[in-house]
Amino acid sequence: MQTLPLPYVEMICSLFPNQNLDHVRIIGIQTLLPTTFRMFLSLFNRGLKPSNVTLLGNCYSTSPEVVADFQSLGCDVANLSTAFDPEVPYDDALQRYLRDYFQERICTENFSSYSKVVIMDAGGEFLERMLVQTNLSSFNLVGVEQTTYGYNKLKDRHLPFPVINVGRSELKLKYEAPLVASCVVSKLAEKLHRLSKLPKSVAVIGAGPIGNAVYSFLKKTNRFSITHVKGSQEFNGFLERSGEFDMIIGCTGKTLFEPDDFTRLKSGVVLVCASYSDKEFNAAYLRRKAPKIISCHDDIDINGICLLNCGFPINFDDHYETVDPEYFQITRSLLTTAIFQAINLGKGVNQLVDLDIAVQKRIESSILSDPSYQAILSSDPG
Repeated sequence: MQTLPLPYVEMICSLFPNQNLDHVRIIGIQTLLPTTFRMFLSLFNRGLKPSNVTLLGNCYSTSPEVVADFQSLGCDVANLSTAFDPEVPYDDALQRYLRDYFQERICTENFSSYSKVVIMDAGGEFLERMLVQTNLSSFNLVGVEQTTYGYNKLKDRHLPFPVINVGRSELKLKYEAPLVASCVVSKLAEKLHRLSKLPKSVAVIGAGPIGNAVYSFLKKTNRFSITHVKGSQEFNGFLERSGEFDMIIGCTGKTLFEPDDFTRLKSGVVLVCASYSDKEFNAAYLRRKAPKIISCHDDIDINGICLLNCGFPINFDDHYETVDPEYFQITRSLLTTAIFQAINLGKGVNQLVDLDIAVQKRIESSILSDPSYQAILSSDPG
């Protein structure tokens, strides 16, 4: 596995030359992929102790090799990161994993011995659990939430500690969404070719950053008749004619279909998740009707419905060398920014905090001067 430093992450670290991380604790949920490991290698070089890192990954975005690499350095990284029960909605399973893996650590560890405890999350599940741990409110905690889905969970909550808002940061919305969409469309093209599927009519559900970007990329290919379903009112109309479509791509982060809705769909329809977790198409309900499932990355056929990647985001398959390309160092650089911002944040700021805009501008300057990124954003990913 590539272990060279990520240039953007190193650039962020250089902005804090006197910041030592030897008394910092990092705990939370993360994608456990090669660029994440390389990000942490840079943090270890700045004094972060591997023994001060506790991470849990999601099964669909975790490389077993990366788990082993973290563990070999002495990090507390959960073997549960690859756990998958096909009959249970993943968010329900994640709540159990959080309880089993973190509860004992949270309740017994003396967090007051650290200068800062950074709680990293990707979806808001862990931070929501931390909000009700009232015994922790007096400690030097700062959260980091890296997704829009997690931001929406937290935005109306009373926060006993500050949370750095990476998910809705200007740079993430501007640059990450097109890169994710490019990966979604590339992976989709691979899957359709391998399965000999040739959909003609496609519906893209959702008009957030990912939904808009996926629609835009698919439109560029000129290979499909595409309908973009943007809002709840449009979606109600879509359900009535959902049987017209050969492929439906969910980009909402919500559950689109109830069990009765599947009876409306065209035989052979392809269902594609391009958001978060496995909720878009009520995937656990479909998986319970499928033959034996081995992996969370299986493509399954259930009564004339083809559910790709077991209902998990299609850009995260088990070809780990391609699901985490170098350009995702943009995301890792934003997380690195948030970690340094969290470490330097003063007390009494118990709210969602915008990611440092000045540092975002520095990252953007690097992006704009890098022709490889512009080539990706302007290319036909299919």
